[in-house]
Amino acid sequence: MIKLGVFDLDKTLLDANSRLPRDFYKNVDILAKRGVTVAIASGRPADSLLYLFSAAPDSMLICGEDGNLFYQGKKLIKAHTMSWDLINEIYDTIKNRNDLAVM
Repeated sequence: MIKLGVFDLDKTLLDANSRLPRDFYKNVDILAKRGVTVAIASGRPADSLLYLFSAAPDSMLICGEDGNLFYQGKKLIKAHTMSWDLINEIYDTIKNRNDLAVM
């Protein structure tokens, strides 16, 4: 029995205009009634995913930022982030290099 359906966005779930299929949420509901959790997996920033899936039911999972942020509906349930100490160490290592840009 299938319990989880994971969907990628770009060139998979979304059409050529980056739109969801018209009946997407209807199908999410059908799958939920059959015991299947729908999850979205994308490298996109979480803000853009939460905007795109603003009508997502609370049962839907959204994984963004290349697997670093996990939402259930609009609620953040897990974040894989770097500590400020590590961020500062990386910055101190590269700040004086002319061939790198810090973003």
